[in-house]
Amino acid sequence: MKKSEYNFDNPASHAKQPTMLFHKRFFLFLLIINCFMPVYALDENENNTENRIDPVSAIKLEASISKADAARKRAVDFESPDYFPSEWDAADSIYTAAVNIPKTTGNMQQLAVMFDDAADSYDEIFRKTIPLYTQAREDEIMTAREKLISTGFKKYFPEYLKTVDNKALLALSRFETGDYYDARNTAADALNEYETLYTGARILLVRREIIERDFVKYDTGNFEKADNAAQTSNDEFKAGNKKAALTNAEDALRLYDSVLSNGLRATGETRN
Repeated sequence: MKKSEYNFDNPASHAKQPTMLFHKRFFLFLLIINCFMPVYALDENENNTENRIDPVSAIKLEASISKADAARKRAVDFESPDYFPSEWDAADSIYTAAVNIPKTTGNMQQLAVMFDDAADSYDEIFRKTIPLYTQAREDEIMTAREKLISTGFKKYFPEYLKTVDNKALLALSRFETGDYYDARNTAADALNEYETLYTGARILLVRREIIERDFVKYDTGNFEKADNAAQTSNDEFKAGNKKAALTNAEDALRLYDSVLSNGLRATGETRN
């Protein structure tokens, strides 16, 4: 401001000018901020939209994961990896890849497809496995049954054999109707019972040999213990306690074998 323009009579009028200039500049600053704020708000809204999880996609993904997990467990339970190792590795690679991908909004549809593909692959391997698995269980059961019959057990205890045979047939029928888990468990029970009866049959044979050779006197203590274990085994078997029955039968057989060995050693005889 030029000195000639200064009003010496009213200096207060000049003091207001800086204040008015500040107000003008502050108003201009607010105007600029208001112009840009909608843009920033729009960008933030766009980011929120991109990161927002679609509930429908999330539900679909969880269903696909559950389907794949169930299919994988079923295939493992029936030994599919052992029957078809290369196909199993291919299916498992899809599953593993899907598990390792982050579950973000943009990936959900892709992940659902991958888990569905894995589930379908597991199911296909499982369908191919079941006939082989069923045949393997049948072969095990038939081998155990033939071994039991070879002892002459059927002649003396046909009712026991018939009971286990019925259980084995039930297991095979359940495989045919698709009741796979019950079939597997029933087949395992039948196999265990054949093996328990086989141990029982061996007990009868060894005990009879001990008596025929008159070897009881050489080891009376173990012979009495063997008789007690054999009786306990029989009681447990009738009560349905198959594990306890087998344990006691094995103990009885071990004791009878000991009595027989002591008799052979005492007499110098040999077994035919």
